[in-house]
Amino acid sequence: MTTHYQEFRLTDPAVVARIVSRWPFAAIIANGPQWPVVAHAPLVVSKTAELADTGPGAVEFHLAKINPAMPHLGDGMAVTLDVQGPSAHVSPSWYKGRFQNDDADRSRTAPTWDYLTLTMRGRLAVLSDAELAAHLVDLVGQSEEENGWRISEIDPGFFSGLRNHILGYRVRIESFECIAKFSQDESETDILGIIAGLCRRNRGQDRSVAELMVSLAAVTG
Repeated sequence: MTTHYQEFRLTDPAVVARIVSRWPFAAIIANGPQWPVVAHAPLVVSKTAELADTGPGAVEFHLAKINPAMPHLGDGMAVTLDVQGPSAHVSPSWYKGRFQNDDADRSRTAPTWDYLTLTMRGRLAVLSDAELAAHLVDLVGQSEEENGWRISEIDPGFFSGLRNHILGYRVRIESFECIAKFSQDESETDILGIIAGLCRRNRGQDRSVAELMVSLAAVTG
């Protein structure tokens, strides 16, 4: 059986940490009584020693205890984590190698979409209060600028009270699928035309996609 988009798949476990660090916001999907339930949260790569160097490792997140998804996110439950990287519509009018003239016959082609996705699967482990505090330190450190707010500024009593209203989780990644589709199957001339088209349109995530088309090193290493 042919695997869909096999030529665009990234299989090195190291891509998990790279993508989560650069595009940390994820959908957390679990089984509900009638249909899947979904929550959303930023992820951090777990620094737990025994997990950090094993395959794709583990990620952590936290949610408010009043989140409607909470009843379906218990310790040991299976979850899917979905990260959406940058994406953009690609127009055939940008294929300057294939269609060099504006009046070229483009009837045997169609627009496409270039994108980066990371889907991870594993089981939930509820963090202790000490682990939750460490997770929040890591999340702030990952998110704030060098001269930004520091968690050392927070009042200890306020910080403790804050943790009473949230629950932290760690997910050891048992399997993952990563697709980085950035027109790698097109000619060099067409790729240059796509990059120029994205930069010219400059809408939504166009420039981020163009940057990844120039170099996927941020993802592939």
